[in-house]
Amino acid sequence: MKNGRRAYINIYGYSIHSRYGQNDLTLSWCFFVQEMKFLYFGAMIYPRKITGFRKAVLIFSFYSLIVFPLSAQKKAFEQDAKSTIETLQKWYDPETGLYKTTGWWNTANAITALIDYTRLTGDSSYLHLIKNTFKKCESFSVHDQQNGQVHIVQNFINDYYDDEGWWALAWIDFYDLTHEKKYLHTAQIIFSDMVKGWSDECGGGLYWEKPDHGKNSIENELFILTAVRLHDRIKDTAFISGKTCLQWAVADWNWFNQMHLINHQFLVEDGLDKNCMAKHGYHFTYNQGVLLSGLIELGEAIKDDSLSQIALKIAHSAMQYLVYPDGILREPTEPHCNADAVQFKGIFMRHLANLYSKTHDVSIQKFIQRNATHLWSHARDKKTNETGCIWNGPFDKGDAGRQSAALDALNAAMSVTSD
Repeated sequence: MKNGRRAYINIYGYSIHSRYGQNDLTLSWCFFVQEMKFLYFGAMIYPRKITGFRKAVLIFSFYSLIVFPLSAQKKAFEQDAKSTIETLQKWYDPETGLYKTTGWWNTANAITALIDYTRLTGDSSYLHLIKNTFKKCESFSVHDQQNGQVHIVQNFINDYYDDEGWWALAWIDFYDLTHEKKYLHTAQIIFSDMVKGWSDECGGGLYWEKPDHGKNSIENELFILTAVRLHDRIKDTAFISGKTCLQWAVADWNWFNQMHLINHQFLVEDGLDKNCMAKHGYHFTYNQGVLLSGLIELGEAIKDDSLSQIALKIAHSAMQYLVYPDGILREPTEPHCNADAVQFKGIFMRHLANLYSKTHDVSIQKFIQRNATHLWSHARDKKTNETGCIWNGPFDKGDAGRQSAALDALNAAMSVTSD
């Protein structure tokens, strides 16, 4: 199933059964609201003497023929995701375990997208690649261009606490898929290092860069989510710097909330300024996304339903304010997309799908499906199968960051779509 063959979103179907002379008549139609088009119209006339089981079989067969495309929607998203991965892999370097054209933390997100695809589809084709990245990147040397020194990066720990958070979440995700404890253990090691970034400056929170530079939203969102996911898997059997994982998650959320990093529109600001005040006006999509999972999962852990309500308000705010007029997700920096920003929307979609799995908010489901369908039709180069950063089109260029964001969106669409 290729271009232009899928518009099975936001549909309304109707059927009428009535008498037609000496026969019975069944009419059925389906209307696609967003594009104001009919998907199908079907009519069947059959002798009235056909009753009971034979009638039931006949009507069922009729519906199977005209409604089949609707049941194929999830399969179509899966096929698109598979095709997107095949293109993504041309940038993968098996010697380094990283993706060319994108950065260190971006590879963690690309790997997470592959893990999610594997979990959703059962396709084990990429397990060896994920394991290769773990092996290659667990310990390697880095050349410092400023002072010429070479130092060893171990256990995915580097100079940025947000980078560490992305890798911790990736390996928790892979532990859930494989049940191999070495991945969970690595995430624990990373988290133990992240805790060192906590300070009393500005009342708490993690620094962004080691040793003590900046306090932004993203590393604290990642810290909350990593902490609560570790709590769910190890049940706080150990204390780290005096707190359990769950206690760290609660402490960071309380600090985050007290610093007013969520504004009156329920958009997440990017961080604090030098005066420990929220910097207003920088509303990146990934900041809206990671916090959705952090809040919904923390709320479950501490049995606080109010956190899920905050998450829903953030999600709906992003779907209202961080979009083009037609409702397609937009990064505020577009059309200028740097190597980091190209991945932000995919991260948002990943966590928005997680929120849907907990709340079953239909508007979220429709938003995800529409965006996944739209990017496939409007942001993709049909010749190379590369996806650009502007999901509303036109295609600008391709790289691993852009492609993994598209994969995140298609994964999200699969996860919210029924079989």
